[in-house]
Amino acid sequence: MEELEDKFEQLTLRNEQLEMTMSKLLEKWAQEKQLASDAMQECRRKVHALQAKCQLAPEILKKAVKKAQQEGNKFALMEKGVYTEEAHQLCRVLVQAGCSQAVVGDVIEEVLSAAGISVHGPKMSERTVAHAVLEGGVMADIQMGYEIAQAEGLTVSSDGTTHKNINFEARHVHMPVATENPAVQVHKTRLVGVDSATDHSSKTQATGWTSKIQEKLDIYNQSPLAQRSKSALQLADFFVRLHGTVGDHAKDQIKLAELLKEMKQEFTERSLGEERLIEMSIPDMLKLLSQANIQKIADAGGQLKWAALSEAERLQADAEMMSAVVLKLGHDAYANLPNEEKQKFDLFVRTGCAMHKDLNCFKGGSAAMADWWSENSVAGPILLANKDNAAVLEQADDAEEYGAVEQRAHDVSSGGGVKLASLAGMIFNNKNDKVGQQGIHQQFFASRGVKVKKFPATNNN
Repeated sequence: MEELEDKFEQLTLRNEQLEMTMSKLLEKWAQEKQLASDAMQECRRKVHALQAKCQLAPEILKKAVKKAQQEGNKFALMEKGVYTEEAHQLCRVLVQAGCSQAVVGDVIEEVLSAAGISVHGPKMSERTVAHAVLEGGVMADIQMGYEIAQAEGLTVSSDGTTHKNINFEARHVHMPVATENPAVQVHKTRLVGVDSATDHSSKTQATGWTSKIQEKLDIYNQSPLAQRSKSALQLADFFVRLHGTVGDHAKDQIKLAELLKEMKQEFTERSLGEERLIEMSIPDMLKLLSQANIQKIADAGGQLKWAALSEAERLQADAEMMSAVVLKLGHDAYANLPNEEKQKFDLFVRTGCAMHKDLNCFKGGSAAMADWWSENSVAGPILLANKDNAAVLEQADDAEEYGAVEQRAHDVSSGGGVKLASLAGMIFNNKNDKVGQQGIHQQFFASRGVKVKKFPATNNN
């Protein structure tokens, strides 16, 4: 009985535990059932909402497409009261293509209107277009300055012409320029400018180079790009990188190359002198400047004459003294450089155009052919004398009757292909657009469907 009572108590305890467990399970099941029911309701609600959206989707899509089409047909040149950079670039493209600044705004609206796009905002004025073009020039100067700062070497070229007795000089800089991949560089030519000049002398051209390059460098040095990259440039930095010139074989271009080479040497020594002066210790610098100051006063004629100078004259003398000190240090530093470094600084090549070589070959061949006619007693081509010389030559029946006047008219007259081409040039492509038959010549061929290339009139015809 005791054993049975013990078992009964154990079974009773076990039964209570099972009842508690069953109660917890039932409670948990009820909670999960409620959650499942709530989740089911939420899913049904979402499904219902999605079904409603699907039914409205065609109408919504139609409205969205209509709105996108309406927005796509609108174009605004301004954002927050300021013309966009794209609008400025569009102005520069139109002006470069030959469009007048006064009608750029009208052209933009007409072109967009033809494409079915309406322009919102005010029409771009002529003044705004001029500002956009000016900004493009400033950006080009900044770009050129940055490329010069990054280039290890560069060359220059120039040429000149006259228009209505006014000299004009065109200048270019040639240098390697980095691409999107900094490790890859391509050769580029940058236009420095086309400017008028008082004359075409070599000295004037050299002065023009220094003034134009200094102008470009000043614009670059004032730009945020130079301040951010900390790559301000001086005129000496340009000439140190200069390694050659390109021009024709005229004497003024040869002399210009010599002047630029001398300027390169001077700026190179000046740069070396400035580096040497900065590297000097304070005592050595004070000693050097003290000796230069004593020499400056002696050159002025003594202390009394130095004291009698004006403030401007003293400042000028001080500037000349410092320039002489820097050049002396640079000259000594250059003399002590290794040969490899000297060759790097001394590299300067002058090249000329091939046009004159071709012209000289042609002229030489023509002269040799004329000499062959005379040496072999072969009658050359007939004379193509002008009307004055022709009137003189008509007075004599043959060469045996030539007098001094007839002989001179014969000697100054010429014939052959060169003379014929020259006469054809004066007739069909005269340098004076009011003289010659170039207009009639072009109309004659155009009326027969032949395209005639219009060559610019030159002094050489």
